[in-house]
Amino acid sequence: KREKKKKKRAIKFNNFKVKFIDNLDNFAGIKVIDKIGIASFLVALALFINLSMEMDWINSFGRLFIGLVMTVFMLITGYLIRKKFEHFSNILMGGGIAAFIFSIFAGYYQYHIITLPLWYIFTVFVILITILLAISFKRHEIALITFVAAYLAPFTVNFISSDYIILFSYLTLLNIGVIIYDKFQKSLIINLLSFGLTFIIYGVWLINLIYFKKEEVPYLGAFVFLTIFYILFLIIVIINNISTGKLFEKIEFSIMMTAKAVYLSVGMIIITKAGVPYQGLFMGLIAIINYTFFLILYPRKNFDRRILNSFLALSIMFFALIIPVEFYGKTITMVWALQAFVLMFIAVKSKLDSMRASSLFLTLGMIVSLYMDLIDEYLGTTGEISYIKPFLNEGFLTSLLVLGSILTVIFLLKDIKGDYFIGKFLKVKVYRIFLAVIFVVTIYFSFFLEIKYWAIQHFTSADAVATTVGVFNTAFIGIVSLPVWFIKNKGTGWAAIGVATLTGLLFIFYYAPIFTQLRNEYLLGIEVTKSEFNIHYWVFGILMIILASAIRGLKFVSDDKKLIHYLWALIISVIFIYIASNEASLFYTVKLYKPHLLIHSISKHIHSFTYTVIWCIAGFILLLAGILQNIRSIKTIAIILYFIIPFKIFLYDFFKVDTRLLMYALAIYGLILITSSFLFHLNSVVNDKDISQNI
Repeated sequence: KREKKKKKRAIKFNNFKVKFIDNLDNFAGIKVIDKIGIASFLVALALFINLSMEMDWINSFGRLFIGLVMTVFMLITGYLIRKKFEHFSNILMGGGIAAFIFSIFAGYYQYHIITLPLWYIFTVFVILITILLAISFKRHEIALITFVAAYLAPFTVNFISSDYIILFSYLTLLNIGVIIYDKFQKSLIINLLSFGLTFIIYGVWLINLIYFKKEEVPYLGAFVFLTIFYILFLIIVIINNISTGKLFEKIEFSIMMTAKAVYLSVGMIIITKAGVPYQGLFMGLIAIINYTFFLILYPRKNFDRRILNSFLALSIMFFALIIPVEFYGKTITMVWALQAFVLMFIAVKSKLDSMRASSLFLTLGMIVSLYMDLIDEYLGTTGEISYIKPFLNEGFLTSLLVLGSILTVIFLLKDIKGDYFIGKFLKVKVYRIFLAVIFVVTIYFSFFLEIKYWAIQHFTSADAVATTVGVFNTAFIGIVSLPVWFIKNKGTGWAAIGVATLTGLLFIFYYAPIFTQLRNEYLLGIEVTKSEFNIHYWVFGILMIILASAIRGLKFVSDDKKLIHYLWALIISVIFIYIASNEASLFYTVKLYKPHLLIHSISKHIHSFTYTVIWCIAGFILLLAGILQNIRSIKTIAIILYFIIPFKIFLYDFFKVDTRLLMYALAIYGLILITSSFLFHLNSVVNDKDISQNI
């Protein structure tokens, strides 16, 4: 009887789905929302014309406008003559992109017309478009001109006196672009230019600050970006050889060794000038970087073994310098960590049970010793956190070395033939699982203790500490949701959905109240700064990635004809809309707050106009995700949200906001509906041709 009832319910839901939900996609998406969108946009346009006449909205963007016009003209001209005058077309198109780069650079640095986030977006857009054009049409000149212009752009302004974080973040984006381009189209000229110009800009900035202006130098920031540049240049040199398997040329090897020499010398200068005794730690960092490259490249049989051996030799050399230079206390754990993987290597090769047993006991001793060190380092004998150097203390660095040792042992266990590690006492599979669990647990507690310690040392507000720890916890849990993008099965799908539900509920019932209290403390000037408040946006960004993974996971957990599929889709969508609305509320409360206003009084504006815009954007994101992932349930929920929004606009917003904000809301709603309708039409055409996978 139960089975019959289940079948009847399934048949009823399927009939309802066929009659209503399936037709809703086609009818509403193709025939309704475009007309609603156009009508909404026309109403907003009429309101805009009326307001522009009344309020005299005229702004001067002359210089920037000229640069943009030149960009468009050169790009269009280069595209039109691409068949008859290929080389000249490349020059024109490259010049057009270069003009755009200089325009947006001036728009941000000189005219302050373009905001910082928008400037970053434009930069990323230009890099991606350049790579796409250069690779798709095999036009190397476009990439060369664009990257040269991008690296020379800082010289058009006084970059020495600019914010170094913004400047070096810009250079980081450019170097990442070079990596992407080099992955598909190797270019030694661009590699040399990126290497030379990056370190010229960095060197001019650092030398001017230390030796000429003699101002306070942000040594930590300078060292962090120096390390980032070093790692990026190693990747730039090897990225193409990884995929092609070609031997390295002499000039490539020279770039690698020059980068190492520059990193070592400049790094030592920064440490010396800063007056901190971190030379030994710096040796360890270089060793870790080289050993990481060795581990990543070792499985690739076609990679140049000479370069691989150089990475290994450098890592061993710098590892050997850590203990005598820097450490005096926690050496026993570090020595055991180094010996553990060396002994494991010998044990694998020798096939002797005695050596394997020694390796096992040494590894277990290393793990126990590490946790004793962590307790002593972070909690001491009093149970309270004592003062230590954040992220540069012996406990944290020892844990990193132990983690590297455990990981190496896990990799070496792959080479053992047979089921047992020692006689018939311990299975290899069980030992690997045990070490993997210890590895994950050690990663969590090492970073958890360090991050919590750092937060306690820097923040006086308990909410700021909880928020900082929340970023790590959310990111750590969120890692479980990422395999769904690479492994397509029910297991990864349920994992992604489970993580999204868990973190979503954690946000709603735990972190949302903390973030609200953190906002209030910031606005009222109670122990919280703006930078401390902004930490919570990291949690929001991580949650968005988790929710995207959950939407993808819906494809694999159940058929979209089942009610459970729609239920999970609804849960994920509601969590997404709630989190987005909550974050928008926090952001705009801070933006609109004035000392004479009550925080609660601002909610009227946020609950009307702001929530309407957020719901429009959320609906479009859900619709786009549903189309791209071919998930009907998500598309249906997006359409239903589209039909809910007009009721909110005319039954709630109309009485709460002025004409100007109502115009903005209608314009945004209309544009999103028009765009959504286009996506439905496009998807319908593609599906008719049976090539839905190409959408």
